[in-house]
Formats: sequence, structure tokens, C-alpha cells
Amino acid sequence: MYTEAFPLVDITIVPDDEIMQHRRIALLELIQKHIRDRDLIGMVDRITTLLVRGFTNDSQLQTLFNYLLQCGDTSRFTRFIEEIAERSPLQKERLMTIAERLRQEGHQIGWQEGMHEQAIKIALRML
Repeated sequence: MYTEAFPLVDITIVPDDEIMQHRRIALLELIQKHIRDRDLIGMVDRITTLLVRGFTNDSQLQTLFNYLLQCGDTSRFTRFIEEIAERSPLQKERLMTIAERLRQEGHQIGWQEGMHEQAIKIALRML
């Protein structure tokens, strides 16, 4: 696909104000830059601003939530989402719907893993 060299950008050195101008990709860039921050609650205002501007679709929000759950501080994930939802009432239902969808997917995966582990235990007992 790539036959020539292409530029890479170190997003960690790009100022947040510049990232905020990147429209559709701004939300994901901003989170990627700050994912290792101890407390992402400080990012709520900027994220809310991007959501209100309407450049973000459901797929991007789901990607954002997945990334936060995999790489971020998950102990505060719920509070983080609630803060964003409270500050952007027009997006609240959309955010909560996506969060609920992720929660259901997590339960389904957990159930499937539990069934798989149970099947392995039964098979080992039969040996």
C-alpha cells in the first residue's frame, strides 16, 4: 500500500489548541496524547467542546471508549463518561447508549470466556 516514505507525527508535542482544530480526528488525537495522564477528568471540557461541534460519529466514540478502557485509567472511566454526558446534554443519550453497548459486549465476552474455562475444566476432569 505504501510505496514511499510517509511522515509520522509525534502527537505528544502538538499543542492541544492545534489538535482542537483537526475537526473529525481531534477527539481521538487528544485522547491519544493524554491517555497516560493520571486524571483524564481535566480533558472533559475539551472533549465536550469537540462533541458539541458535531464532528464526532458513533464509531469514533466507540473507538474512544474502547481505547480508554484498554489503555487508560479504568477506575475512573464511569465518572469520566458521566462528566462528559452532564456537560453535553444533547449528546448524553448517545454517549450512554454507546457506553451501554460496550458494557453488554463486555458481559457477553466474559460469559463466553467463563463457558470456555468451564469446558476446559470438565475436559480435564474427564482425562
